[in-house]
Amino acid sequence: MLNPTDLKNGVNFSHNGNTFVVLDYAHIKMARGGATIKVKAKNLLTGTIKEISFTSGDKINDADVVNQNLQYLYADSDNLHFMNMEDYTNVELPKKLAQDELKYLVEGKQFMVVFLSGKPVSVKLPPSMFYKVVEAEPAVKGNTATSASKK
Repeated sequence: MLNPTDLKNGVNFSHNGNTFVVLDYAHIKMARGGATIKVKAKNLLTGTIKEISFTSGDKINDADVVNQNLQYLYADSDNLHFMNMEDYTNVELPKKLAQDELKYLVEGKQFMVVFLSGKPVSVKLPPSMFYKVVEAEPAVKGNTATSASKK
């Protein structure tokens, strides 16, 4: 069981039969009233974002979530394919569950895959990644008051 004050960014929890990950956390204290914790959370299965409020006395269930480091292999029309480097088993994650992360996946690199009850549900990107800029349009100095910059 978790207390509402334990819900920091990136923490997984269960609420009303759904599993969420915390995107944003706010602790609001009124003058004479009790504290309210407002959490912006993303549903791991549907991807919808919801704002949930808790009071300081509420109890929240832990989520049955496992993070596993897997190597990204390739993407086909429906799935993303990952491989476990310890036992060489393949894991398929539906593309619709990782639309935002898809453009940052690089073949051969390792990424954290989130499993909910044994099924992969999302991919966590590392905090920083390095890319090489291959092509950029030239900067055009049209009607600008300052120097022109590239996109």
